[in-house]
Amino acid sequence: MKSIQGQPVVLASSALWRSEALTRLGIPHLAQSPHYQEPPFVGGALETHVQTLALGKAKSLAAQHPGAILIGLDQLIEVKGQVLGKPGAHQQALAQLRLLNGQTHRLVNGLALVWGKKEQTFFDQSELKMRSLQEAELEYYLQAETPYQCAGSYQIEGLGASLFEQINTPDLGSIVGLPVHLLLNGLRRWGFSNLLAND
Repeated sequence: MKSIQGQPVVLASSALWRSEALTRLGIPHLAQSPHYQEPPFVGGALETHVQTLALGKAKSLAAQHPGAILIGLDQLIEVKGQVLGKPGAHQQALAQLRLLNGQTHRLVNGLALVWGKKEQTFFDQSELKMRSLQEAELEYYLQAETPYQCAGSYQIEGLGASLFEQINTPDLGSIVGLPVHLLLNGLRRWGFSNLLAND
């Protein structure tokens, strides 16, 4: 096992909270937006789709960063037979929150690691029960946090935690889109530890 500190790592995401989470784990990295056009979900297993998206994001930066371990991530939400991604704007976000209001939904994460010709993909899922909230509360939340680039229109790491009465997850990082246990499992499979100093 060798230290991850001596290995170039690229996070294929511009999400600040994901980058901060990697830093807290002691994984030096470069964060960069992926050059990837996400195909829409057209049916099948959501678990497969999020892994495909995560892999596409990671591989989109491979040519720019030869030798680096590339981390791709994606998450989607399923509620009442509908799949929700990033809303992009206020009205779509409000529609998503109305759909989630008082309901239990499934949050599915995809994680991909790419290192040269090697690839690993993983998924996990969490269940979240949203409180039954007034329309004014939904509007207040959206104005306060503008979570328009987040699947499901909430950021659990901020005021969004107030929206939920129950959360069942294998990893708290999964809710913010960085399943730490899966990431570290994958890195260790390739012989890298974040618990060793770089000699």
